[in-house]
Amino acid sequence: MGVLPEFKGILVHDCWKTYFTYDNIKSHQLCWIHLIRELVAATENDGMRWSEEMGDFLSRAIGNPARPLPTAEQESLSKEYDTVISRGQAELGPDPEPAPGKKRVKRGKSQNLFGRLKSFKEFVLTFTKVPDVPPTNNGSEQDVRKGKIQQNVSHCFRTKEGASLYFDIMSYIVTLRKNDVNIFSGIVSAMKGKPVIPFSPATTDPPIPSGKPNLLPSPPSGQDLCASSFLPISQDQGRPATSLPPLQNERSSAPPRECRSGGDLSSYEPSFPKFFS
Repeated sequence: MGVLPEFKGILVHDCWKTYFTYDNIKSHQLCWIHLIRELVAATENDGMRWSEEMGDFLSRAIGNPARPLPTAEQESLSKEYDTVISRGQAELGPDPEPAPGKKRVKRGKSQNLFGRLKSFKEFVLTFTKVPDVPPTNNGSEQDVRKGKIQQNVSHCFRTKEGASLYFDIMSYIVTLRKNDVNIFSGIVSAMKGKPVIPFSPATTDPPIPSGKPNLLPSPPSGQDLCASSFLPISQDQGRPATSLPPLQNERSSAPPRECRSGGDLSSYEPSFPKFFS
């Protein structure tokens, strides 16, 4: 996808070895949900006591909302982590030697899990030291879930361009949500040619925080946008705080309300239905 070669932050992942081959990545955070799932399997399937202790340790540490943790608590967690690793080493015994002519030793899933936890302690506890680093990658997996649902329902996209457009739009919406920007306002800004791009020096308009009403500016003459796009926005509900009068159907004697490209909207005054009064 071309993302990882340019990524320079802290990558949260499931300890796939390939992720450690990127020199441009600043640091790593191993997903705790993946670790806890494997620890539970080691306890239930192999009867490991150390895995149960490590699972309890991770569950308690992840429950502290403070980020980063105070230095004293970081040191306490580090010592407790080392204690559990020492008990696990005693329970599993010394590492076996490879067979003659073999470079690697065949190990069980519990031994491989223990080896990862022993080798990557620094990356297991990254989130306790660095602010804004989540201990899991659940957020990323949730972001791609809509695409998976689309695949399960429709089984495929008809064209590659359609799939690309779908994920471009979904990616933009997720970015708005994560940066606390009203989705409707962000879409209107994109239609006007000024998409909200957080943390970009090219962004001229600041992101619109949710929870506060925002009155979008009137469109310049000749812009192909309807007046309904420029009503006050209810940031909490993500929909217009007011409603345009209903459009007249074709059989109605009253002429339909016009909303044409380049029309003068300065004198437009929407009527308010009774349920908004």
